Amino acid sequence: MLTPEQIEALRDAASHITDPINDYLIGDIARRISEAGQLTSTAAYEVWMAQQLGTSQRQVKKEVRKRLKVSNRELKKLMTQAAEVGYDFDLKRLPVQAVPFRANESLQQIVAAAVELAGKDLNNITQTLGMVDPFGKALPLQDVYRSCTDFAFKQVITGASDYNTAIRTACANIAKYGVRTIDYESGVHTSLEAAVRRNIMGGLGLMNEQIEQVNHDEMGCNGWEISAHANSAPDHEPIQGKQYSDAEYTALNNSLVRRIGTLNCGHVAFPIILGINSPQYSDAELTDLRRQNEVGITYQGKHYTGYEATQMQRKIERSIRVQKNRILVDKATGDADKRTIDQIKLRQLNEEYRRFSQAAGLRTESERTWVVGFSREQATRANIGAEQYYQKWSKEISVNSSIETLAKYYDVKYTNSPRYERLQGYAKAVEKGDISPLVGFDLYEEVSAEIRERLVGATTSTGITIESFTTHFVDRVIGQTSTPHKGMRCGVSIEDALDALLNPIKLDDIRLMDDGDIRQTLYGSKAAVTISVRDKRLIQTNPNSERSK
Repeated sequence: MLTPEQIEALRDAASHITDPINDYLIGDIARRISEAGQLTSTAAYEVWMAQQLGTSQRQVKKEVRKRLKVSNRELKKLMTQAAEVGYDFDLKRLPVQAVPFRANESLQQIVAAAVELAGKDLNNITQTLGMVDPFGKALPLQDVYRSCTDFAFKQVITGASDYNTAIRTACANIAKYGVRTIDYESGVHTSLEAAVRRNIMGGLGLMNEQIEQVNHDEMGCNGWEISAHANSAPDHEPIQGKQYSDAEYTALNNSLVRRIGTLNCGHVAFPIILGINSPQYSDAELTDLRRQNEVGITYQGKHYTGYEATQMQRKIERSIRVQKNRILVDKATGDADKRTIDQIKLRQLNEEYRRFSQAAGLRTESERTWVVGFSREQATRANIGAEQYYQKWSKEISVNSSIETLAKYYDVKYTNSPRYERLQGYAKAVEKGDISPLVGFDLYEEVSAEIRERLVGATTSTGITIESFTTHFVDRVIGQTSTPHKGMRCGVSIEDALDALLNPIKLDDIRLMDDGDIRQTLYGSKAAVTISVRDKRLIQTNPNSERSK
C-alpha cells in the first residue's frame, strides 16, 4: 500500500515529468515572436517566416524527442519505485512469507506492462501538443507559431500598437496557459502538466490495484481496508479508514463515481485478513479527522474546510507557476519593464502562499511551485527586482519612512487591514493628485487618527452618530493646498468639519445613491460635510467656497 503522503509525492513528480518540454517550447516561441516584431517590412517578414517556420518545426520536433527520452526514463523510475514501496508495505502487515519484489516475476510483468503503456500514452500526448494564440484559440504547434508571429508583426507594422505592447499581447496566452494537449475532434485542450499527471496517476492506480490483487490472492486474504488521511474530499471521507469483506469492497467501489485509487484520489485499498489485521485507525481517530476537516480555517473573513484549504493552496501554487512562466517569457522577449511588474506579482503570490499555508496549518511545498528554467538565481532576481521597485515607489509617494521594506508592506497588507486601507487610500490620492506626495504617509496617519478621535462618535444635529470615515474624507481634510490657489482645493480643518456636523446652517435633501446608500450634506459656517445616513460614515468634506461634489 502507498500512504497518502507517498501518493501526493507521486502526483507532484508526475506533474514535472514533461517540464523540460514545456520550458523549451515556451522560451522558443517567445523568442521567435520577439524577432518577428522587430522586422520592418512585409518582404523581410515573409523571408524570415519561410526560413524560420521550417527550421523551427524541425528543431522543435528534435528537442521534444530528446526531452521525451528523459521523461520516459523518469516515468519508468517513478512507477517501479511506487510498485516496490506498496508491495513492501503489504509484506510487513501480513503474517505470511512472500517472494521479494525483485524476484516476484508476476509483479515484474505487471510493472513492465504498466511502464510500457504509460510510455505509449506519454508519447501519444506529445503528438497533440499546442498552445493558445493571441485570439484565444488552441492550435497545433506549427499553427500557433505562425499565428503568434503574424500577430506581433502585423500589430507593429500597421501601427496598431507599439513593439512592446504587441509582443506582450502575442505572448500573454503562451505564458498564461503554457503548453497544451489538444483533442482535435472536440477541440478541448488541457495543460500538458495536467494531462500527463492524469495519465500517469491513472496508470499508477491501475498498476497498484493489480499488484494488491496479486498480494491478496497469494497471501490468502479475504478483505480490504481503505487508507485514511486528513482533509479528505467529501465523497470519500465517510468510507475511509474502514475494513470491508471482499464482496462489500467490490460493491462499494463499483458504486463510487471516483473509484478508490483513481481520478486524483489520495486513497488506496490494501488486502487484509479479517479478524487478524487490526484497522490502522480507530473509530475515535476517524471521527476526529472528520471534525478537524469540518472546522477548517477562516482566512480573511472566508471559511474553508480542511479539504477546501488544500485546494486553495493548490490554486495559489498553480498561479505561482504561471507567474514564473510569465517572467521567463519576459526574459526571452527582452521586456525589462514587464519583467519588473511580473516579479512584483510573483513576490505577492509567494507571500500570499506563505501566509495562507501558515493560517491553514499546511506545509508549504516549494517543489509544487517549481518551473524548469526558473533557477534560484531567477528567484533571487525576482525578489531583488520587487524590492527595488517598492523602494522607488514608496519614496516617490513618501511612504518609505513609515513602511521601510516590501516585507513590512506585506505585514501591513495581511495583518493590519485598517492601516492597509489607509495606505491604499493615500497612494490613490497621491496618484490622482488629490494630495501632494510631500504630505507623507506619516502625516496622513496622524490626520486619520485625529479624525477618529474627534469626529467618530460625534452625533450630528440630525441624530446620526458617526461610526467611521472613508479615506477620501481624509484626502479632503488634507486638501491639495493649505492656502487658496486657482484650480487647487483647500483642505478643511477638523474644527470646521465638526462645526458642520453639530451646527449646520443648511441641510441638503437626502439623496439615494445608485448603490443603495443614503447620503446627506450638512453645511457649516466654513465647511460642508457629506455623510452616509445608512452607514453612519463620513464621506467627504469641502470648504464652503466650493460646491460639495
